[in-house]
Amino acid sequence: MLPFRKLQRGFTLIEMLVVIAIISILIGIGINTFTIAQKKARDVKRKADLATIQKALIAYGLDHNDSYQCGGANCTNLTTLGLVSGGYLSALPTPPTSAASDVYHFWGTTGDFALWVPLENTADKDVAPAKTSWGSSCTGSSITTPMYCIGLNN
Repeated sequence: MLPFRKLQRGFTLIEMLVVIAIISILIGIGINTFTIAQKKARDVKRKADLATIQKALIAYGLDHNDSYQCGGANCTNLTTLGLVSGGYLSALPTPPTSAASDVYHFWGTTGDFALWVPLENTADKDVAPAKTSWGSSCTGSSITTPMYCIGLNN
């Protein structure tokens, strides 16, 4: 008579743990990649919004003798400038998140303006290095965090 031989059915505990570990690693990689893709997508929206505002500001400047001032002083408020009420934009673009730091910044004076916004992906090729003083058309800023910046001539 042959000895009793146990038939192996299913998987061992070690095999199951190895599979779970591999799946966990793949999920971790996938989540990280997805998060980076989301940040890049929000940054693309920010850049597109600033380009839209830039075009409206150029049209505004043509109608207002190249002045981007509010009541005779340097302007920092796009709403006060009147891009929407003047018909240059149907609505001011809104940032993709509601975070307090996610704001479209504006500075305007006679003959020049600058728009800037912080990007989530600080390795973005369009991030301007932190500078110490404003120059013509976004050659610098007083902000210490990496920003995407455009102005009248760029």
